[in-house]
Amino acid sequence: MSRSRNNRGAGILLVVLLVAAGIGVAVYVTKPAPLPAPAPSAPESAPASTPSPAPAASVEPAAAPVPVTEQCQVPGPAPAMPRGTVATADDMKIQHDAIQAFVKALEAYQGCVNDLVEHPPAGTDARTRQILVTLSDHAIDRAHGLADAYAEQERVFKARQAEASPAQ
Repeated sequence: MSRSRNNRGAGILLVVLLVAAGIGVAVYVTKPAPLPAPAPSAPESAPASTPSPAPAASVEPAAAPVPVTEQCQVPGPAPAMPRGTVATADDMKIQHDAIQAFVKALEAYQGCVNDLVEHPPAGTDARTRQILVTLSDHAIDRAHGLADAYAEQERVFKARQAEASPAQ
């Protein structure tokens, strides 16, 4: 029982850390770029005969890429994990379907992020692409973690059912 609690605690901690990392990356990706430093003003003691520099050509700023959080919707919170020690067969089925739907939403998110990596918006730098790869990897890890946690609870549930059934 102690080992099961440790594993569940470690699993919960892992999910919390992965969610926090995903939020941190999303905030970092969507953080606005710093404003450029203002041009230094000409000293007042400059001679009047010094020609002023030609005005810079009017350059339209490149359209800022749409933040990843607007292009790829991160699935909401993960569904609750059933507890195999007390869940009914209906509980396990309902949560299986909910977790499976959530994993499919994570896969859709991962596909969206991968599309952004393969076809980045104009002006996307290498650092942003690396962050996108990290987000995609995080979605995969999260889906695998949920599937593994459910499989463990299902194993506990089936073991409990086998103990409850009379031996034939």
